[in-house]
Amino acid sequence: MISILRAKPDVSLADLRLLCRRGRFGRILGTLTLREYWHGRPDDTIDPITGVPDKLARRQRYDDEVIAALRDAGRPLSHDEVAVRVGSSAHEARVALQRLARERRARRTLAGRASKYVVA
Repeated sequence: MISILRAKPDVSLADLRLLCRRGRFGRILGTLTLREYWHGRPDDTIDPITGVPDKLARRQRYDDEVIAALRDAGRPLSHDEVAVRVGSSAHEARVALQRLARERRARRTLAGRASKYVVA
């Protein structure tokens, strides 16, 4: 599907919208994201048939990105620093870091009054 779209760069968004409603592969086309189109790989957190996002898979992918950011840093990071590195909000990073600490995938350290995290 993505290869077909890349072969037809002059198709308008209005035409794509019509295809999503009527076309043979409309349901699948309606689930594609720009990320998939640009990177050429499907988003594995979306059910390809129903188009419904899998929240657990998305959370797992985000947690893996947070762990990778902690590992790449090589030093303890605050939730604000993690948010900048993974491109999310500080709240999302804080919640993820707390979850990862509960699961013992990350460890909380104290640097003065601030909480910082490292890979466990």
